[in-house]
Amino acid sequence: MVVAATGDASRPRGIDVKGAARPGIALATVTAVLFVTFLDTTVVSVALADIRSELSTDVSLLQWVVNGYTLVFASLMLAAGSLGDRWGRKRVMVAGLAIFCAGSVISALAASVPMLIAGRAVMGLGAAASEPGTLSVLRHVFPDARQRAKALGVWSAVSGLALAAGPVLGGVLVDAYGWRSIFWFNVIIGGVVFAAALRYVPESSDPQPGPLDWAGSLLGAVTLGAVIYAAISGENRGYGAPSVVALFVFGGLAFLGFVAVETRVRNPVFDFRYLRLPLVRSALGVAFAVYFGVFSIFFFTALYLQVMIDYSAARTAGVFAPMAVAIIVGSLAAGYWVARTDARTPMIVGCVLSAAGILLTRHALDGTIGFAELSATLAVAGLGFGIAVVPLTSAVLTGVPGEHSGMAAAATNTMRQVGAAVGVAVLGSLVNGFLHADLKTRLTELGLPPELQPTAIDAVERGRIPSGIDLGTMLKYASKVPEALQTGTIAFHHGLDVALLVSALMILAAAVLSALTLGDSGDSGRWWRELPPVMGAFVMATGIISVGLHLTGFEVLSGAALALAAMVWIALATDFVSRLLWTHTRWETEADTPPALMAVAATTVLGTRISLLGWHFVATALLVIAATVWPVILVLVIGHWNRRMPGAVFLVCVSTEGLAVLGLTLAQAGVGDWLATAAVVFFVLGLILYLVAFTHFDIAQIWRGAGDHWVMTGALAISALAGSKLVAWQHWTGAPHSVLRVVTVVLLAINLALYVILVVAEAIRFRPGYDPRRWATVFPLGMTAVATLSTAAVLEVTWLRTLGRVLLVVAALTWLLVAAELSHTRFRQTA
Repeated sequence: MVVAATGDASRPRGIDVKGAARPGIALATVTAVLFVTFLDTTVVSVALADIRSELSTDVSLLQWVVNGYTLVFASLMLAAGSLGDRWGRKRVMVAGLAIFCAGSVISALAASVPMLIAGRAVMGLGAAASEPGTLSVLRHVFPDARQRAKALGVWSAVSGLALAAGPVLGGVLVDAYGWRSIFWFNVIIGGVVFAAALRYVPESSDPQPGPLDWAGSLLGAVTLGAVIYAAISGENRGYGAPSVVALFVFGGLAFLGFVAVETRVRNPVFDFRYLRLPLVRSALGVAFAVYFGVFSIFFFTALYLQVMIDYSAARTAGVFAPMAVAIIVGSLAAGYWVARTDARTPMIVGCVLSAAGILLTRHALDGTIGFAELSATLAVAGLGFGIAVVPLTSAVLTGVPGEHSGMAAAATNTMRQVGAAVGVAVLGSLVNGFLHADLKTRLTELGLPPELQPTAIDAVERGRIPSGIDLGTMLKYASKVPEALQTGTIAFHHGLDVALLVSALMILAAAVLSALTLGDSGDSGRWWRELPPVMGAFVMATGIISVGLHLTGFEVLSGAALALAAMVWIALATDFVSRLLWTHTRWETEADTPPALMAVAATTVLGTRISLLGWHFVATALLVIAATVWPVILVLVIGHWNRRMPGAVFLVCVSTEGLAVLGLTLAQAGVGDWLATAAVVFFVLGLILYLVAFTHFDIAQIWRGAGDHWVMTGALAISALAGSKLVAWQHWTGAPHSVLRVVTVVLLAINLALYVILVVAEAIRFRPGYDPRRWATVFPLGMTAVATLSTAAVLEVTWLRTLGRVLLVVAALTWLLVAAELSHTRFRQTA
């Protein structure tokens, strides 16, 4: 380690005399740097309405005003953290602060939205360089873990204060001096902090032998940039557009390249070995989830209050003020809590409180909005947020050696900023999707011609009629304007309502995952590590029952089932990725077994249900994930087939037909016609794979199988479901349409016949007791019900629809029975 100043050899390594003697001043200075950079993550939220009005832009470009900062911030932070470890943490931090101030000047002088976005990107570059140093310096100024935990409490309180104070301070500035004053404020405060950092922040560095990891830095930035850019541009072009899909695939390939490089180079910008530590792994996941969720409040709630409810900037600042106070209180309290115990409990408690606060805020925004009630619910969310940030930060800094403190700080802050950027993109797509869909439906009801509807929707989004429009044509429908505006408010609220729900579920999923994985020494940890691959069947069973409940009109139950399936899918996906990255032996052992394909099938079923909600971005992302993993696992599985295999052998068909079903669902939603063409290929391939798998199936499993023998009929059910969707596709006419109708009816008939045979076999040879493979019984039952309902709708056969409803009841009751057996077995194991 290089010591920045000469003097007493007994002082801590890497800290100069002045910094070591004044840790309090050093802490105050780095938190001031933190404040000015974090402030700009949310300060713009209350200026969006004014920017929208003055520069005449829409919601999509407004998101780039936010994401132009967070995207660059998140993309380059890993590289900046490693540079700080090598070249000096203070040196990189103050250079970044100077760049940040330069970007603020560009933003303040911006005469157009593109120029404003460019200025925000420059600010993001400066923030990426300065942010890791604010954490890594603390690792050296406070080497004692207990003192460092308290210092991190202050750091987290300031970071939370900056985020929550953004809308408050921004509201005051915008109300008094206009939106440009926000950026001039940055220049003034940034200059003062720059001078203080030069004087009071100690220098430290840990030069590593070997070259810089330029390849890893580039691939990491490309991964984040491609995925987030695709997420935002997909709102306008459609998530099925070839260019958007190509960006997602490109980002995925860049990520694989990043992992490959980082596991081989001598000095990676991020060392994946540290993810083997459960606490570090969970902390980074919680960082992503919490910031993903909290930005649903900072960005969309503030925008809704100002644009749709006509809150002034000052009033918006007032409603967010209690949240700022709660974040400070939660962070300071968590600092002492972590210093006295550990990081696990406060991290979980903070997540639960954050999620509860978001759900309460969702309720407070429904109907007439009460200022006091909304402020109180925001305060609950802020308290949980403040509590969660300290332990996740402490966990990463403590788990990573001091010489890599810049890397640790950069990883933590990167996950925060990625969560924020992805949150704004994903949730923005939901809000925008509901806004467009609801407005289009209502405008059609009001009698507005289809050719004028895009202009009307654009006018509602921008708050003014776009230039170049024939006003004479629009004036004919002037009487409809108030209703259209009211519909816009309702549609925005609908999207915001869903966004808040998704945010809360994301944070709760992170809490559940942390509770399971951090108890590695206890029974819960052992149970999680031994979680069988067939639990993917749970996601599939729950997801397909959710689809059936949706088709039969039970939306509340369907939503509950979807939420449960999504939470388990997130947990299992995290476990899958963690095994892929650092337990290759276990991954390779399980990847070539048929149950591994259940993950692909479960992903397609979940994506199908999500697409039915109108969340086409999320469904498209799930399709890309499933389609990427499917060929790799399929080849591995087929290469290890034996002569006599259990019912899981038919998962080669289930996963393939699942891709067809999801592709057709998205095609019917207007995402892209080419998906229907691709679905035909998967449909035919799935049938071929079924025939081949049947030759390897042990027919005796019908009488002695533990539950997964039902997959043989589930594969036919999902094939029939894909066939019914092909029949419903409007572009199939003539002979192809007739052939598809016949094939679908035959598939469903064989499916129902096998269903009866298996029920009889179960009755003759009763197999009581819980077995995890019983979830592979539930999903074929549910799949048969959905295939019957879908075919009945296409063929317009009433009695078939009634049969589908009966089969759905059977599937739901079986799900409850298996879940009860699981709970009973788990209780006995715990006792």
